[in-house]
Formats: sequence, structure tokens, C-alpha cells
Amino acid sequence: SDMGTGKTLMTLDVAFNTGREDVLIICPKSLIDVWRREIVKFFGREFLSKFTIINYEKLKNKIGSWDMVIIDEAHYAKNILSKRTEAIVAMLNLVRPEYLAMLSGTPMVNSAADYFPYFRIMSLHHAVFNADNRRIPLKLWAFQNKYCLSRLMKIPTGRVVSGQREFREVTKFYGVKNREELHEHLKVFMKSVYSSKIIGHLEEVEHKIYIDSESFRLPKQTKESLKSLIDEMKKAYEENDEDAYMTAKRRSAEIKSAFSVLLFNQLSEDGESTVLFTDHRHSCLELSTTLKIPHLIGGVTNQFTKASVAKFNDIAYNGIVCTYKVGGEGHDFTKASRMIFNDLPFTYKDYAQAKARIKRKNQTKVCVYYTLFFNELDEKLSKLVMEKKSFVEKMAV
Repeated sequence: SDMGTGKTLMTLDVAFNTGREDVLIICPKSLIDVWRREIVKFFGREFLSKFTIINYEKLKNKIGSWDMVIIDEAHYAKNILSKRTEAIVAMLNLVRPEYLAMLSGTPMVNSAADYFPYFRIMSLHHAVFNADNRRIPLKLWAFQNKYCLSRLMKIPTGRVVSGQREFREVTKFYGVKNREELHEHLKVFMKSVYSSKIIGHLEEVEHKIYIDSESFRLPKQTKESLKSLIDEMKKAYEENDEDAYMTAKRRSAEIKSAFSVLLFNQLSEDGESTVLFTDHRHSCLELSTTLKIPHLIGGVTNQFTKASVAKFNDIAYNGIVCTYKVGGEGHDFTKASRMIFNDLPFTYKDYAQAKARIKRKNQTKVCVYYTLFFNELDEKLSKLVMEKKSFVEKMAV
């Protein structure tokens, strides 16, 4: 389902109306309090005793006799080989609840292979896995070969041989094939709810802000850094050097911060609030300090996060800046109706989750701004994110 469509409330309603007595909720740590608040708000404090709410990291060796299991932000388990996914599979092998719900605003991130863990987990719940779905390959390699496109690509090994960097070939799976067949299998247990049905018609305006160093009064040193950075990004991309590219991307976010400050201040002249997002911790802290607004980053206490959100909702502050991983899930920033992406993430999931933070019922328009350098690579990243958006929408059930 889209973000902001009330997945939490709809799932709790199922638990309430089917008389569930012992419900396990698995969610990111940052959302535990959100679930508690929603239960108390809509069903009363006495209903809270029927729930065990834990984060993914606490799931290992957690065994109970739950009659319903809710897996929130289920895309956290998209890697079938990860410890958290293994823990979910191990638990469901033992528990076999009567009701199983997996919730996600972005079930597919990069390719059809992202659906594989859902099939693997749902295969343990025989009520929804009928005879047709049992033909789905439940081995990852077989699933990828059947439903994903593939290509060979060279990646660096980190070694240098005879003065030359060594590369090895790997199979890269992407996109989707046999779309109609996969779509039919998904329809058995997947239900999509779109924000337009809950929020109503919402006009979303996107503004690309192209950065040209010659158009701004920047120090000579900054202009030189920008030119060398673009050269570094191009070289890293061409050589498929992921580490070098990520370093260059982080530096580009830091340079873009100066432009985001100018844009934020310009937008703030009307007194309305703005939310900023960045993929990088250092840029987040720099923007927060320069603009004197609260921030959300990883590695802090829940109390700090709550205090930052409370500050944003205070009339004294007109903005908040967040990293995608922390600010993009479970937070309500609907005080604002516009957002600045200092730099784009690699995945459409992070982009979509972030945008959903400012969408609310009865709102008619939101504005999204993101900055791009005048260079081929920034444009490619932008197009990649938008292509993934189109790809995800085509696969929606």
C-alpha cells in the first residue's frame, strides 16, 4: 500500500474484529511507540495487553503462541539471507499463526527479486498459499532466473595485478520478466491501497533545481571543488568503483547543502514550514546547524528523536532536516506541504517514504524540490529513481 493510507489502523481493526487474543507485532524500533499510541488511541488501553510489540533485532529466539503476527515495514526483510529474515522464517515455522499480515509502503525496491521473501514467508502460511502458488520457485536463484532480467557486469576485487586493477564478473539481476504470471501469483495474498483513496486528489509538483557554479556567487575554492568532484564521480562511475562513487556522492551532498540553504531561506519567506532530506549524516548536521532547525539522524536515543519532532511541530521552528533512513518512516511532518531533497537516495523506496511524510487528508497540493548538478551522472541518478517509481507502480496489485 501507499504510505499514509492507514495500514496500521486497518490491521488493528482486523485484530479487534476477529477477536485476536495474542498478537505479535514486529516493526523497526522507531515505530514501537507509534503502534502503542495507535492501539490506545483507537481501541483503548485495555486492548494493549493483547499485543507483544518488538523490533526486528529482538525477534531471534522469541517464541510464543500468537494467533496473529503483524510484520510492519516488511521490506526490512527483503534480503532472504539476512538474519532478520531468517529469524522471521524460523519463528513462523514454529508458531504458524491463524492470521499473518505483512505491511509495506514499498514492497518492491529494485527488482522482482524483492518479492521473493514475501513468497518465502507466506509459503509458511498455508491458508493463502494455494496449489497455483506452490509452483513459485522457493529457491532464490531459481526465482531470480524466472522473474528477473539479468546481465553480466564487472566489479573490482580490490586487488591490483601487474599494475592493473583486477575485476570479476557477476550476474546482476534487475527489472522483471514474466510480469503477468508473477502478477497473478501476487494477487492471491497481496492487496494494495492507494493514497488517493484515503487522502483524495492531491496535486504533487516536482521542481528540479539545476546547479551551475557560474550562476551563483561561490568562492573560487568551492567552484574548483565542484569541478573536480564531477570529474571524480564520472571516473568512479565508468570504472564501476562503488566506494569511490559513494565518497564522491557524499561530497556532492556537502556542496549541495549551500544551495539547499539558499532555497530553504527563500521558501521560508512566506512563513510556511519545509522538510529537508539528505542521504548523508554530515550534511544533515551541517544543514541543521546553519538553518538552526532540528534534525533526525541515526545513532541517537528515542528521546532525542521525539524531542526533535516536537520542536518541528512548535511554532518557533519552520523546518526539520532528516536522513532518509531515520526521517522517512513513521514520522508525521504534515505541518509542512513542501520538501527539499538536498541529494537523492539510490532507491525509490527511500524517496517515496520521505515524500509521504508531508501528505495528509484534505491537503490539495505538495511541492517537492531537488537539486541536480549540470552533469550526466546526477541526471542519470534522477532518471534511475524515477524509472524505479514507474516500475514499482506497474507491478502494483
